[in-house]
Amino acid sequence: SFKRFGRFDSLEEAEEFLGDDFLGPDAVKSAFNIEMEEIPEIPFTKEELERAKELNQQLILYVDKTPDGKPLTGEKLLELTDNKTADGKKLLSPDWYKKEDFFTKEAPRAGWKLISKETIPDFTSKNYVEQTEEIVSYLEGKVFKGESLPEEYQKAVDEFNAKKKELKKLTNSNWQKAAAELENIEITKLTRETPIEVLYRLALNERENKKRLLGNYTWTPRRSSDGSLVYVGAFASDGVSVNDRQPVHSHDFLGVSFSRSF
Repeated sequence: SFKRFGRFDSLEEAEEFLGDDFLGPDAVKSAFNIEMEEIPEIPFTKEELERAKELNQQLILYVDKTPDGKPLTGEKLLELTDNKTADGKKLLSPDWYKKEDFFTKEAPRAGWKLISKETIPDFTSKNYVEQTEEIVSYLEGKVFKGESLPEEYQKAVDEFNAKKKELKKLTNSNWQKAAAELENIEITKLTRETPIEVLYRLALNERENKKRLLGNYTWTPRRSSDGSLVYVGAFASDGVSVNDRQPVHSHDFLGVSFSRSF
């Protein structure tokens, strides 16, 4: 029997509450053939999951290891899925990034996360710093509406606000340095999906719910080897796309899927 998960008596109760937007250990086993020995506690209350429903988010369990205990990198995920979608099409066509660290070395951050199914409206056509400003507004006005931010989020917001003016200057004058700074500030780490996390959830949703999410792209906190920031998405019949841009750029196809682990 499961111990209490937040305010739910069981995983089944949380799944009943969220329906297809609950992707837990059964989905992970079915999609990737990874069976978990220990299931972490859901760190969210029912009230938080009600808000997540309103904000078009999913509750997803991420694992960081393959069945043989190796890091669940992008490469390994393609092996586990045979690089196929549920309907037998290609999941991904690795090209320029097939030797990049974000694809060959990094695994998802393990645990439960609340994730926007699509990019958040009004976050497109903004550069990386402007998107981060929107993330702060979204935290304060939507995710934690009517309450104080948790201490770690408030510290991250304060850090960003203190650095924002300099980051805006750097974005225009030294984009490589700006990208490195933006990758490493706490608000980025707390609220943006990494490339492997995007690929993981897109594959999980397609295999379990038969839905290709992310019609446009979400900008991640990982840099390619030339220093640009990687974005992932546009999941169509020919698979998931991966590209990168300098943080000064802005495009109508490039937004943010909000990610939160507590």
